[in-house]
Amino acid sequence: MGNDEVIGGLIAAHLVLEGFDVAIAMDGQDCLATISAIVPDVITLEEMPRLDAWKTAIRFRKCPGNSRIRLVLITAPRTRRRPDAARARQC
Repeated sequence: MGNDEVIGGLIAAHLVLEGFDVAIAMDGQDCLATISAIVPDVITLEEMPRLDAWKTAIRFRKCPGNSRIRLVLITAPRTRRRPDAARARQC
């Protein structure tokens, strides 16, 4: 398992223990395809291959009806994004 799979698994395990239903996508493209089939309450995004978390969030927000769904971007210290980075990217 790579780091992304381990981190995603840990996040999913915590959410399941708290009573949430969880769907997992391994990258941004899979995420966008998965959320078109379900209506999530929240989406957690971390650094992903093919389509990264920021680009996934931007594409997601451009789709009508997605404004009420909360996005949580999880970044590692190596990315060191400022808190206003999401607003600057219109997420």
